[in-house]
Amino acid sequence: MAETPTIRIVADGTTIGIDDVQFKFIKRIKSAFTGIIAQNIKPIDIANEIKGDIQSLMRLPKTGRIYYRKKGVHQASAPGEAPAIEEGTLYDSIKTQSKGPLKASVTVRTPYVLALEFGNSRKNLAPRPYVRPAIIETARKGAGILASGRAREPF
Repeated sequence: MAETPTIRIVADGTTIGIDDVQFKFIKRIKSAFTGIIAQNIKPIDIANEIKGDIQSLMRLPKTGRIYYRKKGVHQASAPGEAPAIEEGTLYDSIKTQSKGPLKASVTVRTPYVLALEFGNSRKNLAPRPYVRPAIIETARKGAGILASGRAREPF
């Protein structure tokens, strides 16, 4: 039996795969990735694109609370926005890895990765999704830009 191409987002020991994204257009997303891979775009290229989209979301301007620190002013993310970059720990923890010709992964490892993505009621933290929107954005762009730098085209 042929191996199925997969991309997994691993967060703190918990796998958040494309199958697990709770999004009403999940079939379109899976179809888009299947189409991208069918065009001989390597899964590692898709993983790198997801990583880039995660980091792009984190670099966007934020509208949350402003903190005054010894190092300067920091504006946090508001609920619903991707996390703001303060120290860079989360941003720098995003890694990609090829796991063969048909598999790749994007790994995000910090103690608070899941709390930011999904929220944490015990800490009164609303979700600041950044992984799932990046998966969706990468699928939306489709093969038009992956591994080639061509103009962005929606799928």
